[in-house]
Amino acid sequence: MILDNYWKLELRVIICALRIWKIVPLVSWFELLQHQVNKCILYSTIIVRKIIEDEKWAKDVCDNSNGTPMPEFPILNAEINVYEYHFVGDKDWIGPKVVVDNYDVNNNKKIQFKLEHACNNIIHSYLWSLVFSEKHKKVKGFVTASDRFKDKYMYLVSIDEWLKALEYCIENANI
Repeated sequence: MILDNYWKLELRVIICALRIWKIVPLVSWFELLQHQVNKCILYSTIIVRKIIEDEKWAKDVCDNSNGTPMPEFPILNAEINVYEYHFVGDKDWIGPKVVVDNYDVNNNKKIQFKLEHACNNIIHSYLWSLVFSEKHKKVKGFVTASDRFKDKYMYLVSIDEWLKALEYCIENANI
């Protein structure tokens, strides 16, 4: 269980780094900076997933004990705004790399997605890529399609939405 604030401190450091990298053009040292952004997103995903798993465990303990007062577990029901893109490629031929061209990028739908599902999509990503602004090469977000649903959906998460989700976890996690 996460019983200390060190994980929240790690999330704070990641938030600071992502805020800087979202405004800095990734022109020189592109691969190194891209690696740093990827590392921040992936590491923060593992931390958030751990918080969610700990809240699930704590909820189960409270549910199974008589009279134990149950605290709120807000991260279990936390949601994030994402853009959903439907798969339009050949479902019988999905190579080792699904390219973004297999998704209808001109037809997206903004949806509320459980933070837990977003973390699962990132951890089990079959397709993963950072998204940059065309003009300045600034990080705008990332796209992901999980290995389980790669032939159905791809999701775009803006870096601002991800930062909001991390801040929500810091402020509201009870674990």
